[in-house]
Amino acid sequence: MTARPTAVSHPGRARPIIAASGLLILGLSIVAVALSTALAAPASAHAYILTTSPANGATVQRSPTEIVVTLSEPVSLGTQSTPDVIGLDDGRSVATGRVRVEGPRVIIGVRPDLPDGVYLASWRVISADTHAVAGAVQFGVRVPASAAPAGGVTGGESAPVVGEAIVKALAYAVLVALVGIPLAASTFLGAAAVARAAARRRVRCAVVAAFAVGVGAAAGQWAVLGSTGVDVAGGRSGTLIGIRVLALAGVVTALVLGGRAAVALTAGAGLVAIAATTGVGHGGAGSIAQWLWTVLHASSAVYWLGGLVVLAAVGLRSRLSLAQMRGLRRWSFWAAVAVAILIVSGIARAVDTVGAPAALFDTGYGRLLLVKVAAVLVALAIAALALRWSAAARHTDEGRPEPGATARLRRRVRVELAVTTVALLAAVVLSNIAPATATWRPVSESEVDAGPYRLSVRVDPARPGPQQFTLRVRPTDAEAVTPAQVAGVLADTDGGVGGLVVDFPTRATEPSGPGQTPVVVLHSTATTVPTTGRWRLQVTVVVDRWRQYVGAVDYDVR
Repeated sequence: MTARPTAVSHPGRARPIIAASGLLILGLSIVAVALSTALAAPASAHAYILTTSPANGATVQRSPTEIVVTLSEPVSLGTQSTPDVIGLDDGRSVATGRVRVEGPRVIIGVRPDLPDGVYLASWRVISADTHAVAGAVQFGVRVPASAAPAGGVTGGESAPVVGEAIVKALAYAVLVALVGIPLAASTFLGAAAVARAAARRRVRCAVVAAFAVGVGAAAGQWAVLGSTGVDVAGGRSGTLIGIRVLALAGVVTALVLGGRAAVALTAGAGLVAIAATTGVGHGGAGSIAQWLWTVLHASSAVYWLGGLVVLAAVGLRSRLSLAQMRGLRRWSFWAAVAVAILIVSGIARAVDTVGAPAALFDTGYGRLLLVKVAAVLVALAIAALALRWSAAARHTDEGRPEPGATARLRRRVRVELAVTTVALLAAVVLSNIAPATATWRPVSESEVDAGPYRLSVRVDPARPGPQQFTLRVRPTDAEAVTPAQVAGVLADTDGGVGGLVVDFPTRATEPSGPGQTPVVVLHSTATTVPTTGRWRLQVTVVVDRWRQYVGAVDYDVR
């Protein structure tokens, strides 16, 4: 039996793919903007503070010559960085103006021999994922100092967040249009059919138009990053954006010129473009292994989504021929490989970006990740039905689907395309907001008796890095008096780390009832806990030199 011509051999059959690509670019941009606006916190930086010297809220006896801030990933000063140290008594700067960055450490020079007083050190830097990070620590020189809000991120940056969502959505949509669709079409229809389609003027115009959108997205990303203080021209981000544009130009050249090597050149240049795209932002902020997982993840998604566009737009418009059935089975095999890579790489990335299972439900990042996983699972279920359909058609007398069966498969593929697009949108937004490892703040609360006192301990956050303790000392005996001093020592229960002193410089009282000793409320300075696991805080309540009471609470650092 003679095989029917492939779907793209007719000039009019290329129009649905062009229209689908345009709708994909537009739809991804609109929905990404909506999701990013809804999920954007006051800021979206991914780096967070590990330690500061002096510690936030600490009192030092000797005037420091520099303030050292250590963050969770490498940072740079950027074009809008203004680290400073001011005296809170008169508001004058005591910084020397010398600021240097050593990987994840920011070092701010301070004038020697500061007079007694309270000082506030503040900074604004750019993390490795191109987001602005700002914070402050407050310390006293030979006088008590309360803690400033822990170093966080600059507020009021929703406009850059939305801008990043637009340019990233456009970038990935262009990758699907210029890389995913041609590669999937060559798998399903054959390289010759793709070359014939690419030779048509309408298709070439569409390819050039998609490239123009890609260049516009690159220019927009350059502008958005520059507006947040990133030194784009002199940094890695600008280099990667330039590489992406050059790689896309290589894809366009290969498609327009055609020839036997067009598909191979498209695959190679497309992989470079995907790698450069994922390298800007959080995807490129970690180790090389983490970045490679991200590249595999994005490449698999681009190929899978490109294939669904081809099938939904032209591949299933009429009853499949024997040649098209062979092409469908060929594409289904490679799509299954892409999905397997997508799942494995997704799990690897989730371990890096989520950390603890509870963060899936307690953070916006985790909840959106669950939406993405649900969309992928639905798409996989639909794909499994399509594989059953293909197997059933293979065993018919003609080896072709029954009349009307292709139309039913086309409807399923279109649903799969819509669901997969949702998953891709979620991935775009996830790359644009702070991961759960940066925003999850588990809180531990526990109580223990220490002689005639009830100790209530709150740890916020109960995760590696700086932790602050709030301690409430409530008398349980009418004879108990207000303690003269309270001290804490922190250690892990395995004995690997111990002797971390917890200072409580801030002290207040609350009434506990008529004629009763008031409740003492103490707030600690930030104490850095280096690892996860079970930790123990031992609290000593000192009434006088003869009466001291000890209580200990265990809590989990996750």
